[in-house]
Amino acid sequence: MANQTVYVVNPTAAEYTNVNAAGDDVPAYSMLACVLSDAEQATFAAANPEALIIGQSATQEERRLASKILRLGKNPGSSTT
Repeated sequence: MANQTVYVVNPTAAEYTNVNAAGDDVPAYSMLACVLSDAEQATFAAANPEALIIGQSATQEERRLASKILRLGKNPGSSTT
């Protein structure tokens, strides 16, 4: 099981709490870099389908999309609110 530093994007009005074993919280409408294991990523993604998990080596386009998601509160072009 590999630990990876990732960016977690929270486009919602609710805080994500205890996203990993270290107890990191991701405030509402923000993006936070944190270390997640493969299992933590899978669990977090299943519990928070609106969230976006971006690898540390994200391209400029991926970071731009994350910024747009924070601004709009959803993934552009999706039906998820």
